[in-house]
Amino acid sequence: MGAGLGAQLVGYYGEVSDLVYFGATGAVAILLGVFIAAATPWIRRRAGGLA
Repeated sequence: MGAGLGAQLVGYYGEVSDLVYFGATGAVAILLGVFIAAATPWIRRRAGGLA
């Protein structure tokens, strides 16, 4: 999935400045990390005895 997203995003690399491209990519990564961290208790409850 990550490789597919990267392949789609690379098309925008030349159209916008480096700051915008890498800033947006970093912001999305941080937001996803915060979401996953916040959802961890719910995920653990739903996983039950898998771990």
